[in-house]
This record gives sequence, structure tokens and C-alpha cells, in this order.
Amino acid sequence: MGILDRIKSKTPKKNRLGVKVSAVLGAVALGISESGVVDNRPVIKIALEILSVKLGAIAIYNAQKVQTDAND
Repeated sequence: MGILDRIKSKTPKKNRLGVKVSAVLGAVALGISESGVVDNRPVIKIALEILSVKLGAIAIYNAQKVQTDAND
């Protein structure tokens, strides 16, 4: 099963929450970084970009979990 098939299939409930939270926080961090608010602070901008990449990786990791039984 490929990664896209795993992401499209049913995800367990505990992993769905992780996907939603990390995706939203990653989007917020990237939005703040790219908005121009912290352009005069390059260290904070780089930290926000790194944080958004890390949270995106967490979202991908949790999204590819596959539900195996009907209880989840």
C-alpha cells in the first residue's frame, strides 16, 4: 500500500486528532512566518519555518496510520 493510499484510507480516532492539531499549528506558524510580521527578526522567522516543517511531518506521520478494526 502506497503512502497516498494510506492517507486516503480510514485513520484511527487518536491519530485524526493529531493530524488536525499539528496541521493547524503548522499552518499558523507558516502564516506568521510569511506574513511579514517577524521580518526584522530572522532567527524567529527561521524557527517558525522549522516548526511548521516539523508539524507537517507529524501530520503526515499520523495521517498514514491505518485503522485495522471497527472499534476505532
